[in-house]
Amino acid sequence: MYLHMNEAYWRICGNKIMYTYPNVMKLQLHLENEQYVYYKAGQERQVLERNNITTLIAYFAAVEKEQKHPLEEHILGFDEENRLNPRATELTYIQFPTYYSFI
Repeated sequence: MYLHMNEAYWRICGNKIMYTYPNVMKLQLHLENEQYVYYKAGQERQVLERNNITTLIAYFAAVEKEQKHPLEEHILGFDEENRLNPRATELTYIQFPTYYSFI
């Protein structure tokens, strides 16, 4: 097994490697209709059909969907103190991944 110098130092200092809560994830930001789409030459049609969606667009879509069709309480779920989890419309983009997933 090989450990990179940075990982070895991190472990020696006693820092956690896994199971950090909340998970750290990169949230994409971009101007409207200016998100990057990467593809190889000749695969343009497949990329367009795949409907590449960014996390920012997914957040806005979830908020819009929740405004039109609010989720029922049993779907939202409850936290440890038996409080109703927040709706997508009540969350900021940064808070969103704590309660929802980007699929």
